[in-house]
Amino acid sequence: MHIVRYLLYFLCILMWSCTGNSTSLPNEEDNSKPNILWITLEDTSPHFIGAYGNKLAKTPNMDALAREGFKMNNAFSTATVCSPSRSCIITGIHANRLGTANHRSTIEIPSDVKAFPYFLKKAGYFTTNNNKTDYNLAEEKNKVKEAWDFSKSKTGWWDRTDSEQPFFSVFNLMTSHESYTMVNPHAFYEKKVRNVLSEVELTKPESIELPPFYADNDEMRSYMARMYDCITLTDKKIGEIITRLKEDGLFDNTIIFVFADHGEGLPRFKGAGLNLGHQVPMFVHIPQKYKHLLAAEKEEFENRVISFEDLAPSVLSLAGVEKPQYMKGENIFGQNYQRQYVWGGRDGCGEVIDQVRTVTDGRYTYVRNYMTDYPIVQWHKYSDNAAILKKMHKDTKEKTLNNVQYQVLGTGKKAEWLFDNQKDKWNVNDLSNEEEYQDVLAKLRSINKNEILNQRDLHFIPAGQMDRLAKGSNPFEAMADDKVYPLENILHVAELSGRGNYYKDKQLAYLASSVPMQRYWALVGLRAQELDLEDLTKIEKLLEDENLFNQIEAATILYRMKHDIKAKKVLQNHGKSDNAFIAWYAIRAVQMMPISEYKSFEKTFRYVTTSLKERAKLNRKHEIYNAINSASQALEIMNSNY
Repeated sequence: MHIVRYLLYFLCILMWSCTGNSTSLPNEEDNSKPNILWITLEDTSPHFIGAYGNKLAKTPNMDALAREGFKMNNAFSTATVCSPSRSCIITGIHANRLGTANHRSTIEIPSDVKAFPYFLKKAGYFTTNNNKTDYNLAEEKNKVKEAWDFSKSKTGWWDRTDSEQPFFSVFNLMTSHESYTMVNPHAFYEKKVRNVLSEVELTKPESIELPPFYADNDEMRSYMARMYDCITLTDKKIGEIITRLKEDGLFDNTIIFVFADHGEGLPRFKGAGLNLGHQVPMFVHIPQKYKHLLAAEKEEFENRVISFEDLAPSVLSLAGVEKPQYMKGENIFGQNYQRQYVWGGRDGCGEVIDQVRTVTDGRYTYVRNYMTDYPIVQWHKYSDNAAILKKMHKDTKEKTLNNVQYQVLGTGKKAEWLFDNQKDKWNVNDLSNEEEYQDVLAKLRSINKNEILNQRDLHFIPAGQMDRLAKGSNPFEAMADDKVYPLENILHVAELSGRGNYYKDKQLAYLASSVPMQRYWALVGLRAQELDLEDLTKIEKLLEDENLFNQIEAATILYRMKHDIKAKKVLQNHGKSDNAFIAWYAIRAVQMMPISEYKSFEKTFRYVTTSLKERAKLNRKHEIYNAINSASQALEIMNSNY
């Protein structure tokens, strides 16, 4: 009996090994985990890539990824500028929920919220980042240290000491960034881009399809050709990374992601709350041995609606790691993927102050503008160094543009826009007033409101107010309390903004609210209204409001409307404030007035550029630089041809 028992036991072991069942061997199980290569492009829209239908584009490496793998048709960044976008990517938490939606800021986040490669590292992955971080977090250095084995230039999977260890390697390619496409001088582009490409790889300006919101002239065509060349160079760099992966014999063991951090680094793309700012190219390569991880057919997978909230959960799932509870995103490879839309936003960007929320289901994009008196593209010291923007400002001033082109810099915005992305790739034909689209409009409008409340959007107050309410803690936790941050009550007033004079009486009534941020949004909405003397008398009372941001908003309206002397003094005094947030908001309010008003505030501008500059040497806070940049640019504009 013992001999028979041992024979049966031996046969079972033999049959088990023949079937390839090795789940009991931990080393083999670890080795079965896929390597993951992640290549991030700066500032790139799908509109300028061959795989997405642009016949002029010279992007053979991305096109090959699309042919051999998957081209994601509905991938969207949750923000339209890099650091808020990257804060979502690295934490798996929407920037508006985390409090990191202003570019740039140094927001405290809960200690248990990790940069997600931390979880991969704990699971045995070798993690490298080459080399940009820009996560927009106060504790960025600590988060970087605990997440990456290496985060520096020239690092990659090749730095492993164990060639069998699975890796997660990230490469951030800067050659498509706006510093390359437009901001740096032409000589920089000549040296770094044009001279690196062959004659065949260069784009001919005359062959370009210009977006209709750009004037069709030789200069604008030249600027656009520069952008195409930058994307071509970026595509070559993608090819170099993948070639090295193949040479190292790792291509068939590595899942590859290639995607942009947000839309194109040109005016009315990056930083704009349109589909052009949110939609990104994304390619996924899955080797045959890992196709079982994808629970969808090719067409279905390529047309899934993808948010950047989904990236961290998806990578963790590929590695067999459970996502933390605070992540709301889904695994894009999963069988039960449910996402039907992406909700995003455009908030502060350097010295720029704005409030836009965007919802897209892939086909349609809904845009809600809460600060309708500001144009799509505002003054921004860094971007305005670009020759393309200097040309656009010149043409706007000289009124040589058509209505669509003039709206980019020259006018405010409607409260709502609705665009059909399939029929209107440039987002210029607003459908929000068309009767046949009212059901779509109502649906996406409702989604926007629900997302603001469900995500607890922390950005319906000025950045300095968030800093105050957090009281040295982190906004994510401190502002979860409705007593601290009564979001629904605040949103109720914010939703009146841009709706026209029909709501003016309600906004005026909210000036007497006991909730400071309801008074704030009443004033922001009234900035865009036609006001009479009786209205202005009610607003005058808020020049002495307990909340300094409300004083600034009241003073802005009163000075714009009637050059009120007391209002002018409020703006001048707050522009010199020791509180950098207050100084920034006051200076920015003046800069967004007509240029003819700048002279009256010249002394204030000069004070900021000297006194705050000294403080900035000791305290490198972003709000200090925002105030300085607004003031110094205002002085430049006064002495220029703008």
